[in-house]
Amino acid sequence: MKLIRNEKKNLLILSGGIIFYLIILILLKENPILFNYTDFLFMHIVLELASIIISASIAIQSWIVFSYKQYQDRLLYFSGFTLIAVFDLFHLLTYNGMPGSIVIDSSANNATWFWILARFTQAIFMVYILHAKVKTVSFAKKRVYFLNTLLTIIVILITFSYLQNKLPVLVIEGQGTTTLKNFLEYVISFLLFISMIKLAIIYKKFRKTVTLHFIVAVTFLLLSELIFTLYKSVYDSLNLLGHVYKVLGFLFFMRVLYLSTVKDPFEKLIYIRRKLEMNEKRLKTITASLGEGVFVINQHRHLTFINREGERLLGYQAHELFGKEIHSLIHGSKSGDNLHVSECPICKGVESKEAIRIDEDIFIHKSGRTFPVSYVVTPLIENNTIVGSVVVFQDISKQQEYLNRIKHQAYHHILTDLPNRLYFLEKLDEKIIKSDFNNEFALILLDIDDFKNINDSYGHKIGDIVLIEIARMLSSFYHHTFIAHMSSDEFAILMDGNKEEIREQAENLIHHLHTSIPIEHNEVFISISIGICLFPYDGVNSEKLIQMADISLSEAKRLGKNRYIFYNDDLEYRRVRKNWIEQHLNNALFNNEITVHYQPIVNAKTKAIIVSPHSNNAYKSTAPLVKIDISIKGGAFHMPEQKLTIVPVTLHSDTENISNIKPTVSSSNSTCTIKFGKVEISFFNGIDEHIIQTIMRELKDL
Repeated sequence: MKLIRNEKKNLLILSGGIIFYLIILILLKENPILFNYTDFLFMHIVLELASIIISASIAIQSWIVFSYKQYQDRLLYFSGFTLIAVFDLFHLLTYNGMPGSIVIDSSANNATWFWILARFTQAIFMVYILHAKVKTVSFAKKRVYFLNTLLTIIVILITFSYLQNKLPVLVIEGQGTTTLKNFLEYVISFLLFISMIKLAIIYKKFRKTVTLHFIVAVTFLLLSELIFTLYKSVYDSLNLLGHVYKVLGFLFFMRVLYLSTVKDPFEKLIYIRRKLEMNEKRLKTITASLGEGVFVINQHRHLTFINREGERLLGYQAHELFGKEIHSLIHGSKSGDNLHVSECPICKGVESKEAIRIDEDIFIHKSGRTFPVSYVVTPLIENNTIVGSVVVFQDISKQQEYLNRIKHQAYHHILTDLPNRLYFLEKLDEKIIKSDFNNEFALILLDIDDFKNINDSYGHKIGDIVLIEIARMLSSFYHHTFIAHMSSDEFAILMDGNKEEIREQAENLIHHLHTSIPIEHNEVFISISIGICLFPYDGVNSEKLIQMADISLSEAKRLGKNRYIFYNDDLEYRRVRKNWIEQHLNNALFNNEITVHYQPIVNAKTKAIIVSPHSNNAYKSTAPLVKIDISIKGGAFHMPEQKLTIVPVTLHSDTENISNIKPTVSSSNSTCTIKFGKVEISFFNGIDEHIIQTIMRELKDL
């Protein structure tokens, strides 16, 4: 679960306090630091005065706040922290070296007993305050709690002064706390632990910041109590650490009281003010909306007001509706029945303090006909209580008609009324998501063969009729299959099934659509080509599937049309290879890397050139002609097509008798050159080693 900011802050404080506590405890438990009497007494006085002042401040603040909110827990805070402040004061006065009080002597045992009284009061108060129900009490209870608190203090002090010399020993100097002292501290710790559990439950339920501070306060007090079972001398460092954690706990208690009695009520006041401003704006909205249908209902859903536009739209006169439960009269559902009360937004508006906007719903006219409406339900609130709601509504029949028409036109082909490319893409994405790689389906693209010839031969009007007829035939073949008209003469089908099932359907399509269509005394013969790809084997997104199906369709047309082709990896290879060739040829043309050389006509017997590019007269030559042929399709070298590399070649054609000449190869960073006598072949930008070896072998065989 993600922690919010306040949780992180308090968790950091709590963790830091516990870690520091454990570190000090480990370091000082066996070898505590002993302070001299004067220094310890001074620090003890400062810490106890701090806790007394904080306790008294909490008591006074609770007493003052009760005048504004008469909650019983405020009086409990006053009584509890008043007792704690008084007992801590007597603990301070009766401490060793302090003057004591008028009736109670100064001693370590008396001071420790007052400490136990303060801590018991603190623990019992917390358990009680957390389990008691929060309720309001009369202002007269304030005096009763004050008198009871004062009486309790007097009785305890008198009893203590009488028994001060008879009380059991709780601390033995040099040896530490007694068993009784430890037992009492453990009981107090147990009560504090119960309070922590209760606070954790409360926070889990309500998630209030004030509860977090309460938990931190109780935790520090619990750590303080535990440490007071471990010290051996009243002057050692552990005793002092316990007092520090007690003061920290009281500081967080003060924070709790501040949040619950000052900050939170103030923020609530701001919230109420904002709600009043919102209600004022809603009232202005009602006044400005009187040109539409408006009616007002009370908390029992009975109509108290309706304007004239509302009468016109609903068909009722105002007197026919006043005082009646309007829901059953006017509110319908899309099925034509009356809408149940539990589903009615207007009825919910009477129960909710928030405005409800409905963009489309159904109202019933007095005549019984239904019509679509949009409306806003605004609650009427008085003294933080909903007393009714205002409903502003309008008839949206025309808007609904326009929207439906626009949506249909946006998602359907204007000629065939089949779903268009946009609708198809949404449907394909939806089908991919629903399939979740578990269900196979096919994307079938089909194209009318030579459709341009139909348009050119018979005219576009006949072409449009052909498209309409093809759409009708496809729809009649597949009633429950999604068919789309993608573009001019291209259609798409989404079909469930495995490859064999799709193959059977494709053959049926080829067979049934290889036909003639009689149109206006013309017999138009048609056939189709089909490209098919399968999900998820050929692609897992709509863009990839359409691309693969289009490649398959192009291959079907290339192979002679009137056929179907499933996508395969070989088609992809051909596509990539073709694109590569086109790209490099275009680059070569752009960079002037292609030259045209004259191909001479040679006498087959004499090896003489009989046609020269430089003269119309034939001439003879006894020089032998060397022909080196590198062809895309294999040519003289018959190299496998997939291993061919197309490279620019420069041939210097000065030749001589080559019967005794050996070919040689030289290379540089940018070229590889084969020399065979005066014949020189240079390959730029690199060449496959296999091609070089093949050329060398062919030259040697000449």
